[in-house]
Amino acid sequence: MTTKTANLDRIRARVIWLLAKLRSGSSPLDAHLSTREVLSSLEVESLSDLPGVLGFLPSGTSFEFDSDGLRIFAEQSRVDLEGSVLEVAQYWKRVTKRDDRTELSTKRLSLIRARLRSGRTVDELRRAVDACAASPWHSGENPNGLRYNDCEHVFSPERLERWLSSTPSTSTRLDAPHIEDSATRETLLRRKSGRLGR
Repeated sequence: MTTKTANLDRIRARVIWLLAKLRSGSSPLDAHLSTREVLSSLEVESLSDLPGVLGFLPSGTSFEFDSDGLRIFAEQSRVDLEGSVLEVAQYWKRVTKRDDRTELSTKRLSLIRARLRSGRTVDELRRAVDACAASPWHSGENPNGLRYNDCEHVFSPERLERWLSSTPSTSTRLDAPHIEDSATRETLLRRKSGRLGR
């Protein structure tokens, strides 16, 4: 490798690192850069041209390629992130009264991980779990008698926003129609008890 190539690779590594820092903001370095973003910023042909460049990232910085691009992160932040994901998952399991057989599946953990990566805090995710658990509708007091408090009902981006804007003491099914007439209410109660077919 010539001195000119090494210097160019150092500059490209610095550009990637700065892009990642800008994306992470004040939180620990953990950013995903799309393939297009990396290629256009560094003026390279493909991601296969990057290994030499990535060798010049500051110490304590790691990277990994995925199908969508490149993730740059501080080595410690990956450990912190996974610890936070498990902390939130265990909290969700305990508050929603899941038994030991409930699996912390990849899908469930991915939802939590995605919210944490998007900048949400552990406390915010715990508040959302609390709000959902305080909702009688989502805890099973509904015509079907089903609980709607799985991770997808708490941690999807749209629902998380709604849970965070609700207060635990007044939380009800956020999109439930109000049953006004007594005949409809009675029919739903009979369905729930099994005295009426569907």
